[in-house]
Amino acid sequence: MLINDLIAVVGLDHCLTDPDLRAGYEVDWTGRYRGQTPAVVRPGSVEELSAVLALCHAAHQPVVVQGGNTGMVGGSVPLAKELLISVARLGNLQVVSPTKLRAGAGATLARVQDAALAAGASFGVDTAARDSATIGGMIATNAGGMNVVRFGPMGDQLLDAGVVLADGEYIPSLRDTRPDHRAFGLIDHLAGSEGVLAVVAHATLAIGTDPPQVAVAMIEVPAGRLQRLIQAVEELPSVYAIELFGAREVELTAAAIGRTAPLTGDWLVLVECRSAEDPAVSLGQVVGELPAVVATNQTAGGELWLFREALTEAVSRLGVPHKFDVRVPHDALNQLRPRVEAAAPGGTVFVWGHAFSNRYGHPTANLHVNVVGRVDDEGVFDVVEDLGGSIAAEHGIGTAKRHRATRARGDLVELREIKDRLDPAGILNPNVLFPV
Repeated sequence: MLINDLIAVVGLDHCLTDPDLRAGYEVDWTGRYRGQTPAVVRPGSVEELSAVLALCHAAHQPVVVQGGNTGMVGGSVPLAKELLISVARLGNLQVVSPTKLRAGAGATLARVQDAALAAGASFGVDTAARDSATIGGMIATNAGGMNVVRFGPMGDQLLDAGVVLADGEYIPSLRDTRPDHRAFGLIDHLAGSEGVLAVVAHATLAIGTDPPQVAVAMIEVPAGRLQRLIQAVEELPSVYAIELFGAREVELTAAAIGRTAPLTGDWLVLVECRSAEDPAVSLGQVVGELPAVVATNQTAGGELWLFREALTEAVSRLGVPHKFDVRVPHDALNQLRPRVEAAAPGGTVFVWGHAFSNRYGHPTANLHVNVVGRVDDEGVFDVVEDLGGSIAAEHGIGTAKRHRATRARGDLVELREIKDRLDPAGILNPNVLFPV
C-alpha cells in the first residue's frame, strides 16, 4: 500500500493521515480554496523527497507540492484529492560566498533575509509574507515583491537549482545538466512553472550589499500626475521600491495599526531609495511641490512602510476577500479601481501593488486587487484584460485562473512540451496552470 511505503520513507510522524492534522494543509491562505488529501507527506531530506516522488510515480499517484501555503489561486492545495508533499522541512541555509546563498525549498524568505544580513549582504526579493513564504513556492510563482523595480522577480535571483523530477530522479545542479539530458534547459523555465515541471529541492540565490544611505517617502499624487511621477522616480539610479495605494487603503491600515494616516489623496506612492550618498536630495527634486512625508533613516522609514505592509491583514479583518493578482500598464492605473467597482457593485474594492518596467521596458504594475463582499471574478478578469493587462502577475495561475491561462501567458505550448518530456504521467500538480 502506498501510504505504508511512504511511512517507511519519512516516518509515521511525517505522513499525516488524521483529518485534524491534515486540515491546515487543505485550505489556502485566503480561505477560499479547500481540498482534501489522503495524506500530507513531509520529507526531511532530498533523498526522502526523491524516494517519495519515485513511489508516487510508480503508483500513478498525483501530487501537489506545498511550501508556506501562502498561495492565492488554489495552486498548492489538493483540490482534486491529490497527495500533498510539504517541503517545509527542507529548510537548510548556507551562505556560499558574499554573492551567493543556498537555500532549501522550505526555507522562508525571512530566514533567507536574516542569513544574508548576517553575512553583511541582502536578498533582493521582499514581500510582506516573508515569515511564511518559502523559496520553493516563490520560485514556482516567480514572485516579484516590493523591490521588483530594482532587482526584478525571483527568476532574476536564481543562479542555480537542485530539483527532483516526477519519477524521483534528483538533479543537484540544473546549470550542470548536459545537452543530452532530458532536463537540459529547465533552469530557464523553472521560475513561474508553478510546480508542474519538477519539485525544487534547493536553490542557489544571488545576494549583494545594499548602499548605506536610505530615504523613504510617502507622496500624495493627483491622478493626473501619477504616470509622470512614477516615470521620474523609476529613472532615479537609487530607486529600490515604488509602491502604490490610495486613501482608502492608507486609512484602513492606519486604523488597524493605531496610527493616523500621514497623507490622503487619489494615489499615495511609497518610494524607497538607497545609495552611497544621501538619496533624499535627488528624491526631493522628483517630489517637488507634491505633499510628502520623507524619512532619512531605517527606523523612520519602517514606520512609513507599516502603512503598506499591514494592508493584507487589515483587509482580511473585514472578511474573506476575493484576491486578484493582476498586472496593468501604467496608463490604465487610474481606470482600474472605478472599472472594478463597476464590475463589483456589491463589494468594497482595495488596490495596492508595485510599479516598475518589465524586462521589455514596458511600464507596468503588479497590483493586488482585493474585493470584500460580492463580486463576479470573471467580470474583474474582463476588466483587467480590457485594460490591456494580465490576470496573473505574481501569484500564478493555479487552478483558479487556468481557464484563462492562454490569455495570461504566451509560453504554455513550450511549457507543455517540457512537462510531457519530464513528467509524461502528469503526476505533478496536474490541475494547475494548463487549461483542461
